[in-house]
Formats: sequence, structure tokens, C-alpha cells
Amino acid sequence: VENSYVAIADPSNPDAGESFRKLKKFDDDIFFPVFVSDVGKLIDYVPEIPDSARLLAGSFWPGLLNIELPARDVIPNNLGANIAPTSVMVRSPKSALLNAMSELMGPIIYISLTDAKGGILKSLTLLTPENKECIKAAIDSGTIRLKEQTSIISCTKSKPKMLREGAISFS
Repeated sequence: VENSYVAIADPSNPDAGESFRKLKKFDDDIFFPVFVSDVGKLIDYVPEIPDSARLLAGSFWPGLLNIELPARDVIPNNLGANIAPTSVMVRSPKSALLNAMSELMGPIIYISLTDAKGGILKSLTLLTPENKECIKAAIDSGTIRLKEQTSIISCTKSKPKMLREGAISFS
């Protein structure tokens, strides 16, 4: 069990994508996952939401399930990358705070902040000056449990496919 701080941003804001990229030292072709309170809020990102994705979201959200959906030809800010994504990874976070933020703001991206050694940031006093330049506010996301990883199911084809078994088993 750990405590961590997270940064939250609007994925359609180009400055947010650039700041997150600096914070995590990501390459330009990495897409950020989108977090939503409801799968129906993805209208700007996906052309349609398959029934299978709606059923999965209804059964396992909020929680540790990422659902991959086909992306629109043009989506806001390419999810922070320099190329257009062919799919969008979405999840409804289990954290009440992050869910409330996505309910109020619409789709969001968020990342855990790290300290100078790359570990999970447990105190804002350990935020590096470089990272302070990238964020306007940090939110204490409270206690998080790190027992299981997120399951990933792709709904980009007619039949859903499990890409990674995690907290939610294949069965």
C-alpha cells in the first residue's frame, strides 16, 4: 500500500500532452490512455462503442480494466503523440477522486508523479524543480493498493480479445 500524487489533464490540450511527456520522459509516439467516468463520454475519440465494450464497462468499471477501442480518424491532440493513433485505451479509474474529476472535466489523462530517483512521489517536497515547471497542481490521490495489474481487453475487432490478464481473469 502506497500513497502517491498524480497530475490530471485534458487530453485535448496540446500543452498537457507535452508536459506529461516531459514528466514521464516518453517518446513522441507514445499515446496516453484516456480515463472516463462513463464509456459514453468517448464521442470525440471513437467512432462507435461496440456493445461488447459497453457490457465490459458496465460489468467491470470503475476498476482495473482497460478497454482498447478503434480511434476516430482525427481525435483531439492525437492523445499527446505526434502521430494519429489507430486505437484508444480507456478506463474508468477506481479512485473516487479521479472518477469525480473525469465526471466534471470529461475524458482526462493522468499520471503518477515521480521523485528524482524515479520512484512514486510520496511527498510534494520531493517534486523536482523540472517537474514543478510541468504541472499547475498536484492532487494527493490517497492510498493506493498495488496488488494487481490492470487487465486489457481489445474491442477493435468484432470479437473482444484479452491482451493482458490482470485483476480481471480471462474467464
